[in-house]
Amino acid sequence: MSIINRTHPLNLQYRVCVVTSAFSPLGTIICKTLLKANALVLGVDTRPCDPSLNAGLGTHFQCESCDVDDAESAERVLRAVEEKFGAERVDGLVNIVEERREVAGLERFAGQLAEVMGREGRGAVVNVFEDVDGLEEGRRVELVMDMAKKLAAQYGESGVRSTVVLPGYADSTGAYEEAKTHMTALMKTERYVYVLLISPATNTVSSRQKCVDFPARQTGQSTQDSTREAASTIMKEAVVSVGPKVTIRDSDIPKPEPRQVIIKTVFAGCNPKDWKIAEWMPQMQNVNQGDDIAGVVHEVGSEVTEFKKGDRVAAFHQMLQPGGGWAEYSVAWDHTTFFLPEKTSFEEGAAIPLAALTAAIGLFASDRLALPNVFTPATEPIPLVVYGASSAVGSYVLQFAAKANIHPLICISGRAQDHVEKLIDRSKGDTIIDYRKGDEAVVEGIKSALKGSKLNYAYDAVSEKGSFQNICKVLEPNGKITLVLPGADYSDIPKSVQQSQTNVGQSHDQQKDLAYVYSRLITRGLQEGWFKAQPQEVIPGGLGGVQTGLERLKDGTASAVKYIYKISDTEGVSG
Repeated sequence: MSIINRTHPLNLQYRVCVVTSAFSPLGTIICKTLLKANALVLGVDTRPCDPSLNAGLGTHFQCESCDVDDAESAERVLRAVEEKFGAERVDGLVNIVEERREVAGLERFAGQLAEVMGREGRGAVVNVFEDVDGLEEGRRVELVMDMAKKLAAQYGESGVRSTVVLPGYADSTGAYEEAKTHMTALMKTERYVYVLLISPATNTVSSRQKCVDFPARQTGQSTQDSTREAASTIMKEAVVSVGPKVTIRDSDIPKPEPRQVIIKTVFAGCNPKDWKIAEWMPQMQNVNQGDDIAGVVHEVGSEVTEFKKGDRVAAFHQMLQPGGGWAEYSVAWDHTTFFLPEKTSFEEGAAIPLAALTAAIGLFASDRLALPNVFTPATEPIPLVVYGASSAVGSYVLQFAAKANIHPLICISGRAQDHVEKLIDRSKGDTIIDYRKGDEAVVEGIKSALKGSKLNYAYDAVSEKGSFQNICKVLEPNGKITLVLPGADYSDIPKSVQQSQTNVGQSHDQQKDLAYVYSRLITRGLQEGWFKAQPQEVIPGGLGGVQTGLERLKDGTASAVKYIYKISDTEGVSG
């Protein structure tokens, strides 16, 4: 439990939150709450950093030794946010109002940060009292209330909300329960919301608290109307932590940046990295890892010219960023969004984006295999080994390679050879080698398939369990191999071999142009019929089935199939 009501799990989607007096007992609790909600937290205090917050390079929590009574404190904090998080803005400020703290200093500090937040059109200042004894009669409460009203009056029109959390029981259980239904996030409270305050000494609920919010305008809405309006901006999304353990929570429906597309998600897919990241990266817990999206355009950013509301699309979501595909509404950049032809289903669309772009980057990027591409096809035989040919990445490698006239395709596969057979051309020397016969059989099979030719290129879509070792027994000393598993030990690959790792995340930076071109090529390939989606299996339960899909991926159950989820099948979600 925390100062936030946990009935509606919080999702702050990597927003930057500054917490003053962060290492006071209540400050530490609030910092931990924000971290659990995927916020990036800068703790501001002159006291030593609480070790339980795990501050460190690259983590979601950073600390800055700073006294907010100092006139230059806001400038220092903004500089720290940029240096430590690479962020140019602050989304929220939580002021812990301690006895020792001068309200005037807090007011100046809050005003300076509110001004910065207002330039971006959103933000929140939340003032919370550390001590709950006798505050209602205290002069300090009046001062803080006045401060909140001033901030609301000055910056409310710019989208900055000003809130005070103070003692006060709900008038009735009914009112409390009603308020809970629209308590969604620290960054977006309703006008009057009852929350729970934790006793810092015992970590237990000490009282119900009334959160008084001062809006810029008086709308005259009834509580019922406000609840309906709030509900229309809330969606369900699934997040994953180590296990894999999946949780479904309420989140704000995202709004697009200028070059982004908001998609009403119909189907979303999953990939092996979705359960692995939570294990590889301890700081990446409770993240929406869904990166394969198919649905209908809901809204576009101000600079998007290619798409409009109602378009049928699929998209690759930027990994580890807010707005993933395991949600009713998801976010994608326009350059990794592509049209779905009418004859292509949303199920098929959800099976394509991440794996297809992984295939394209590995095959054609100048710092990967750099093979002849679809637009300038090969004019002579170029043997290519594809290890893991029946996987989603492997299947798309085969299709792009065939379109680029790259043959013979030497495919390493297991029980899903029937699927691979549909993607190759035996008349051009393409063949399948069964890895289940053992490493020696694989190596000899590759040599036999080469028919005396040299092997200069290999796409290892497995990158473990002996795959690259087998390839390198046949690959030319100066040949090229691209691998897909980050962080693996590739020391067995000879130094002379040109090895690269294909990271599809580069679709959003170094390989942005390639991703744009091949996303559009996928649309054409689907329309013309030479590009086909990996077979799909719909896991029942919508977002409630995400954990099942991830468990199957972890167990190695999947073979030549893409697990997808129909979002409208989620409990509590209407079509």
